[in-house]
Amino acid sequence: MSALATELLAADPDGAARAAIIQHTGVALADIVVVDLPGSDLDGAFRPAYFLAIDRAAARVVLSIRGTMTVQDAMVDLLADAEPLSSEDGGVRGDRASGSVHRGMARLAKALLESTAGTIMDVREKWASR
Repeated sequence: MSALATELLAADPDGAARAAIIQHTGVALADIVVVDLPGSDLDGAFRPAYFLAIDRAAARVVLSIRGTMTVQDAMVDLLADAEPLSSEDGGVRGDRASGSVHRGMARLAKALLESTAGTIMDVREKWASR
């Protein structure tokens, strides 16, 4: 284990996740804004693990969502019925789409958008003003 990983583990509970993010992406510690690792209870089933970081080279705020890793993640995968994409399901900028979507992924995406949109916009505004 690197000295940075050891230091991060001692500093906070998300230290291992932050160390893994740094190791696998090259993102600087200072550019990791949020790390959210839901617990293993059923309430975490529609709260994916994700991190929010600043990509200085691309001048972007990045929301990275972990794929299937836990039983709770697999529960989302199993909700594979297609459901219609409604006109209210637009993106942060109000983009609209039509068609069908994986029901589990749609629920996950809606919940994640509701919980992170404000933070993403705040980070964009704060970072853009630098």
